[in-house]
Amino acid sequence: MRYCNCSGSKRPGQRGLGYGHRRTLRCHGSAGRTGVKANNLGYAESDDPSPALHIYQQLPVSSVEPDTHTYPFLLKTIAKLMVFREGERVHCAALKDGFESLVFVQNALVHLYGACGRGESALQMFDKMSDKNLVAWN
Repeated sequence: MRYCNCSGSKRPGQRGLGYGHRRTLRCHGSAGRTGVKANNLGYAESDDPSPALHIYQQLPVSSVEPDTHTYPFLLKTIAKLMVFREGERVHCAALKDGFESLVFVQNALVHLYGACGRGESALQMFDKMSDKNLVAWN
């Protein structure tokens, strides 16, 4: 994962994962998609996951398409930040892009709705799942 430095080491004048973030947005092709996945994972697991939202919002500008890994990590970030409206927008985008039926995206949506206090929506999402795995049941 050459595009994401999750170890916390910094280049002079850089803060946290910022270098990997800026580097990713300049990439194109499959390497760029790998960088986006790495950054979303890195930010979703960090103390401050908010830069993952900025990366996602810059995808159209950088000609990088969201993929199967983008939405689960992004939804985890949104749940951690408790920004429900942004979660609704991302849910719509995942649906539009054809990723809502993937079990990892569905699990992330259940988590998002539950974390944001929308138990009824979480239950509706859970009930729609055709393949409920161990993560979904927990």
